[in-house]
Amino acid sequence: PLQTLGGYAAFSAAFSPDGQILAVGYIASVGLYNVDDLSLIGRLDSADVARNLTFSPDGSLLASSSDIWQVAERRLLYHLQSSGDATAFTMDGQILVVGRNMWRVTSGQRVKQLKSPIPENPRTNDVWDSLAMSPDGGLLAWGMPDGLHIWGLPDGLAPAAGDSTSSYIVQPG
Repeated sequence: PLQTLGGYAAFSAAFSPDGQILAVGYIASVGLYNVDDLSLIGRLDSADVARNLTFSPDGSLLASSSDIWQVAERRLLYHLQSSGDATAFTMDGQILVVGRNMWRVTSGQRVKQLKSPIPENPRTNDVWDSLAMSPDGGLLAWGMPDGLHIWGLPDGLAPAAGDSTSSYIVQPG
């Protein structure tokens, strides 16, 4: 490795969109490091383990599975009810997807809850392992041990729960 940050268990990491900040998730906080020299430039407190860190597309916000922070002011905006699910922002940065829940960033309110198009396997404990938003914001991909699910998202919001016409299941082969 080029450099090692030792001393604490790191549960997640994310680079800011401009490449200047490395966010590292710890048990009850997030460390913000200058990428050039890995000096600590800030710390964000959390009531939970900071998992699945992701920056908003403009870099102004940082989210974990349970929190949304304003980066420049180093301040917690919202604490979300979550179970360690994957995270993804819409391309306009207005919606944060945490697992099956879609949260409006400006209010911290849940605006939609997605429903799996197939029965979820009990071994996953309903945890959404990975999420990815298409660059145009029209598709949301959800990966889990049982496969990949893709939703069409008109106007940046998910279709109604159980709307199978907008949901696709991708299988190997």
